[in-house]
Amino acid sequence: MKINAEFLKAMQKMEEASVRVNGWDDNNVEVEVEKPDGTRLTWMGYEEFNAMLEREMVGTDDLPGVYVIAPYGGKGEEVAENIRLAIEAAEEIVKGGGIPFVPHLYHLWHLITPHDKEFWMRQDRQWIWSCDYAVRVGGESEGCTKDEELCEALGIEVFKGDVRSVAERCRIWVEKDGW
Repeated sequence: MKINAEFLKAMQKMEEASVRVNGWDDNNVEVEVEKPDGTRLTWMGYEEFNAMLEREMVGTDDLPGVYVIAPYGGKGEEVAENIRLAIEAAEEIVKGGGIPFVPHLYHLWHLITPHDKEFWMRQDRQWIWSCDYAVRVGGESEGCTKDEELCEALGIEVFKGDVRSVAERCRIWVEKDGW
C-alpha cells in the first residue's frame, strides 16, 4: 500500500481531522491523526494502519460478522433452493444488524470460471476466521459439517437452524455498541 496526497486529503475530509505522516516506505508507515475532539491516534505499520481505516472510517470492526453454513450441492433446482435458503438467512442477519458472509454467492463466479470443490472450500473457510458467529441452516452435507467443526475449533458459536437467535444476538451487539 502506498500512501499518496489524495488519500490523505480524503482521510482528512472524512475524519475532519489533522493527519500527519511521519514517514513511510514499502514496509512501514507512521500516521498520526488528531480528531476534532483532540483525541490523537497513532499507527505504525501497514496492517495496523489498515485496521484503523476499517475501524475508524468504515466501522465494520464493530458489527458482528456471521458465516452462513448451508448445503450448496445438488442438481438443478436443488442448488437454486440451497442458495435461496442461504440468502434468506443472510437477510435475517442483516435485519439484526449483522454482516453475513454467504459462500453461496460464489455460485456466479463458478459459472463464469469453474473451479473444483476444494478450491471453493478453501475460499469459504478463509472467511470463517473473521466471523463472530455462524448459523447452520438446511440439510446435511459434508462441507457443512467441516465448516461447523472449524467454527467450533475456533470458538465461534454456531447457531444450528436458528437464524432468528443469531439475528437477535447481532441486534443486542449493535445496540450495546451504540449503532
